[in-house]
Amino acid sequence: MLDLEVVPERSLGNEQWEFTLGMPLAQAVAILQKHCRIIKNVQVLYSEQSPLSHDLILNLTQDGIKLLFDAFNQRLKVIEVYDLTKVKLKYCGVHFNSQAIAPTIEQIDQSFGATHPGAQFCPWSSFSPDTPWSDCETNVHLQWKQSTGYQVCM
Repeated sequence: MLDLEVVPERSLGNEQWEFTLGMPLAQAVAILQKHCRIIKNVQVLYSEQSPLSHDLILNLTQDGIKLLFDAFNQRLKVIEVYDLTKVKLKYCGVHFNSQAIAPTIEQIDQSFGATHPGAQFCPWSSFSPDTPWSDCETNVHLQWKQSTGYQVCM
């Protein structure tokens, strides 16, 4: 099981290697080749019909990680950890998940926190905190109260 450090909005890696947003596809492939005894079962997914219009994906199936590369410039644009039971993740040296226990939204929020004020989509719908893990959306409903303005309703 890989033990990786998360640097929000930047990279995922360890002391030996690092996948960094913006890195070229060739550099990621070189890392995978060099560490083929540790990182196994890599799928390369791409469109044969229109390779320049669909992202190229390196799927690390054994580790639950997908690396999405821009089809045109072949730079890493998304690092997706889709199976938290297959990898140990840490932030600032502190683990926030394990194989047996998946992290909760509260643990992730405590580890990373909000980086900017949240975005309100409309007064009667939802509120999404702007966090480094922004794909995890938390809905907080808001009600308009004449005297005090918006009121948070969980």
